[in-house]
Amino acid sequence: MKISIPQLMDLSAVQTSSTKADVVHIAAMAAQFDCKATFCLSCFTPVLHEERDRLGARFLIGGTVGYPSGQMTTAMKVAEARELMKMNVDEVDMMINDGFLLSGMYDEVVADIRSVKEIVGDLPLKVIVEAPVLTLDELRRAAELVVKGGAQWIKTGTGWAKTGTTLEHLIAIKEAIGDSLHLKVAGGVSSLTTIRKMLPYGVERFGIGRSAGAILNEYASEGSVVFDTPETISGAVHVQ
Repeated sequence: MKISIPQLMDLSAVQTSSTKADVVHIAAMAAQFDCKATFCLSCFTPVLHEERDRLGARFLIGGTVGYPSGQMTTAMKVAEARELMKMNVDEVDMMINDGFLLSGMYDEVVADIRSVKEIVGDLPLKVIVEAPVLTLDELRRAAELVVKGGAQWIKTGTGWAKTGTTLEHLIAIKEAIGDSLHLKVAGGVSSLTTIRKMLPYGVERFGIGRSAGAILNEYASEGSVVFDTPETISGAVHVQ
């Protein structure tokens, strides 16, 4: 299957310091390079809609629930999800409650995910596990709980952690759940080389913030090459 790098990229402006100008900027980049999606914090979601309409673009608009800690009540996450549905987002990325996870409160983790999934219905739900703050065993358990929660995707990070996603993290996820979930990487994706190194591990989307412009310009300088999907090595590492 042929793939285009921008169609794997979700451009984001989800930091404390993200401004309206930043949101307008990622919309412009997404339109110019035909990126898959854009994400911002919910106060600026209407801006993404305005820019997509103005530019005549086709990028998806994603919303965030529980950013960045995930440790608010489930009722608060549900309220956020309901608000995003009113704003007609195309996808939702929610933060898992790692506090529950690290406390061994696994049923509560699953219930938290299921409650948000109930609200978003058939929309793609990506559950962020913040892999850099977990041990590999904790990451494996988190992946298993995301499956039980009914989400379609697992996402490695918010981009707020001090370190980023590694190949070791991807292997641990695949060991735990194989290909049960779609996989999105975020945090630490700073170059086109990193994207290409991660693709064979079954990654289907990349959430990218400040590095997006450099990656897209590098991609364009190579002639915007569309290339064959690399053979996945996920089957070689996952345990059924």
